[in-house]
Amino acid sequence: MPLRYFAGFRRTPHEWIIPMPIAQVQTDGSFFSRSRSGAVAALVDLPSGSTHPYVQRLDHLTSSTEAEWASIYYGLAMAQQLDQQVVGLENDCLGVIRSILFDSPGKQDYAKYYNYKIHRLGRELEWCGIRWIPRSENKADALFKNIRSEHGDRLR
Repeated sequence: MPLRYFAGFRRTPHEWIIPMPIAQVQTDGSFFSRSRSGAVAALVDLPSGSTHPYVQRLDHLTSSTEAEWASIYYGLAMAQQLDQQVVGLENDCLGVIRSILFDSPGKQDYAKYYNYKIHRLGRELEWCGIRWIPRSENKADALFKNIRSEHGDRLR
């Protein structure tokens, strides 16, 4: 599945003849059902070839879907902090990806909040695209291994 544009002040970042330097950001969210907390992970691959892993714990989550929304926002924010202007987001939660693409977050307050934050941050960048990837290809999931061992592998 190719990256699909969803935000940015340029709809087409560069002439397509020249390869587009893009920061690839894989994100994943996990949820601890007992404590109603979780974590988000982002793996940012820069056009220069360097890779930057990030993990952040979160409190007061309502579901694993909220963790996925938060992870996409977190990954986009990490790319911006690394001064990336052309960003391709990848995540394995198809429902959240569709909601972002169609700017249609649904009824949940957390989805409305993160959708707003993601689109607002995306508009500050040159170009942002997003796509669904299979869970088996999401390398950001591996960043949770230390957290999983601390919580007895109860992440979802």
